[in-house]
Amino acid sequence: MNSSDYYERLDLDYDEERLIEESLMVHYDPFQTGKNTDSWFDNQKTWLLGRVNDSRLTPETHRLKKMIESRTGSRDVRPRYYVQEKGSSVPLHRDMNTECSLNIILSNRAGPILFEDIGEVVYRCALLNTTQRHGVPKFKTERLLLKFSIFDKTYDEVRKGLRDLVSTH
Repeated sequence: MNSSDYYERLDLDYDEERLIEESLMVHYDPFQTGKNTDSWFDNQKTWLLGRVNDSRLTPETHRLKKMIESRTGSRDVRPRYYVQEKGSSVPLHRDMNTECSLNIILSNRAGPILFEDIGEVVYRCALLNTTQRHGVPKFKTERLLLKFSIFDKTYDEVRKGLRDLVSTH
């Protein structure tokens, strides 16, 4: 498999300062699958999820959501902020029900994502194939991430819609 089957770095125009401000407007809870399993994902306190329930209240997040929808034809793009506490990791997994995601790292410094089959990938903004097993290794600083989870379009379909944003460097 090619690395582009796992991710594409994107040159996306966004206002990072505004997104960081908007990340402070959401309520964070420890991530949970809602399945009440005994997995790490239902029993941890170091990976926090902040759902954007009404993106119209966060104008820059809303603008990006609408852009993703219009370029890809998706009708199910859900913006979410994640905070991974410093020194913590996220184990290998596949995202449940999510076909792919467009992720924007908002921390000054952040560790890589780790794909089981291809290793570590460092990025600031990327389209990720979240049906592939991936995790996040421990890193020395907190990681703030804006993730646009896409539920109704495959990675390849979304990649086609965003092809002119794929970074060449």
